[in-house]
Amino acid sequence: MTLVPTNRAIIAMATVLLPSAALLTYAPGSRVAVSAAILLLLIMFLVDGLRAYGSLDSFRIAVPETTRMTRGNESSIELTIEQPAAEARVLRLGLSVHPTIRSAQDTLLIRTPGDAPKALVPWACTPGERGNFRLERAHIGARSPWGLWEHHRTVPITGTLRVYPNVQRERKNLAAIFLNRNPVGVHARRFLGKGREFEQLREYVPGDSFEDIHWKATARRSKPITKTYQVERTQEIYVVIDSSRLSATKLGDELGGPVTTNLERCINAALVLGLVAEKQGDLFGLITFDTKVHRFLKARNGRSHYDMCRDAIYAVEPSAHHPDFAELFSYIRLNLRKRALLIILTNLSDPLIAESFAESVDLVARKHLILVNTIADPDVRPVFSADPVASANEIYARMSHHFEWTNLQMIRRQLQLRNVSMESLSHETLSAELVSQYLSLKQRQVL
Repeated sequence: MTLVPTNRAIIAMATVLLPSAALLTYAPGSRVAVSAAILLLLIMFLVDGLRAYGSLDSFRIAVPETTRMTRGNESSIELTIEQPAAEARVLRLGLSVHPTIRSAQDTLLIRTPGDAPKALVPWACTPGERGNFRLERAHIGARSPWGLWEHHRTVPITGTLRVYPNVQRERKNLAAIFLNRNPVGVHARRFLGKGREFEQLREYVPGDSFEDIHWKATARRSKPITKTYQVERTQEIYVVIDSSRLSATKLGDELGGPVTTNLERCINAALVLGLVAEKQGDLFGLITFDTKVHRFLKARNGRSHYDMCRDAIYAVEPSAHHPDFAELFSYIRLNLRKRALLIILTNLSDPLIAESFAESVDLVARKHLILVNTIADPDVRPVFSADPVASANEIYARMSHHFEWTNLQMIRRQLQLRNVSMESLSHETLSAELVSQYLSLKQRQVL
């Protein structure tokens, strides 16, 4: 608790002390009157300070246990002020939040209602980073009855601010997929390949293919039995996100806030792909890892499952460790029994990490369909594919990028031999290209 003099107090002191100093200089006989004026001023300050001190002790401030926001979108934190008596008072409010939570004003002046013991005050703010932030302190202030002092007090609060990734821009780029259309007038989509899953057994009908006969059932029943199939539509889709040290690679400004990272883009793309998979009727799951698997959500669908996926990865941050792909693929082999599409978002620019990936992927490559996607560096390209160089230093930089590009091409060829596809995608169109890959595979019934 602190008492701070107000502007009115400063003006009052200047009004009394400056004339008093002039009187003492030019009229030494006015010493008694000047002393009385100064003493009266001090008494006023003392009495007003005593009346103000402790006047805010009974005020309480509460916030919701969990407040949910979206990165880059303006929202508000609901503050509930509990006052001891139903009286109208002018209060100054402050809220201690993380530096990335931007607000238009540091303090807020409010007037409490005189006919209610509680007041609800929205604190407008815009989060600049996703994550989980604690709300622990609020500050409240009020003027003394005569306005000479302002009483400040820190009030403990308990609350959590959850800032989720912002996927609105990616959704706008894929708006056509999220439109709710009636079946009438929609163009039929051609599905290539067999893409069949077993439905039931029935007796043989002339014209059935011999390859569809179930020979064991035929032997048991002593008559021809045929297998019937249906088009396979519900499939399991998993997005595997690498949160190791290379995921902290900076990519550029986003939403007018801090610099975005490789991991930020991957999380946004994963959530968008989850929405698209739900629209397509598939099951969507998530895996995050670095040296070990940290989060594993079994593939399901529905709004509640999507919310669980969002809650599982909204606070994921890059670690300082190398990825352990052997641990990842061992975990996948033990926990995923059904064939699934694994979309792995990682960074294979380090030759040692890429070699480790190529050696470990054999554990699951034969059972699952694997797509590896990395965020492309625009500078990593063949040495003669750009404009002429301008300096000697640029030659060395281009040669370094050329060697890195060569290593990526070699890794891509090694993975192709293992039936694993690898693509380098632009970070600006990552979500759209992932969705395009997924829809193309679904249309071809590759899974």
